Amino acid sequence: MKKIIAQRIGEGLPGGFANGTTDIGVAIGKLISSLFSLIFIVGGLLVAYQLFMAALNWINSHGEKDKIEKAQKQITNAIIGLAILFATMALYVTIVGDIFGIIKRTEGGWTIVLPQLFN
Repeated sequence: MKKIIAQRIGEGLPGGFANGTTDIGVAIGKLISSLFSLIFIVGGLLVAYQLFMAALNWINSHGEKDKIEKAQKQITNAIIGLAILFATMALYVTIVGDIFGIIKRTEGGWTIVLPQLFN
């Protein structure tokens, strides 16, 4: 006999979501983890783009002191951005690792599973 929605209230969400899970906590955790992964990937790509553009600006400066200084400042800012990105990722793993399932405690110690966009 099929259960109607009113009978399924205690069983989680009808039909499921987030890779078939019916637990809303797991689904929200996966959503937030995916969003953080996307932010880290986009941030890394932006840093790489800034470093590439700074290198091109340095090459195209043709020895002009102002353009070289501008390129050096752009490289410095990109490296600072990379450090901020790594610090943010370290805080993310340290503070909320257990909540989102990134850090798992095993008998042999700690297992770190890096965030992924798709499982």
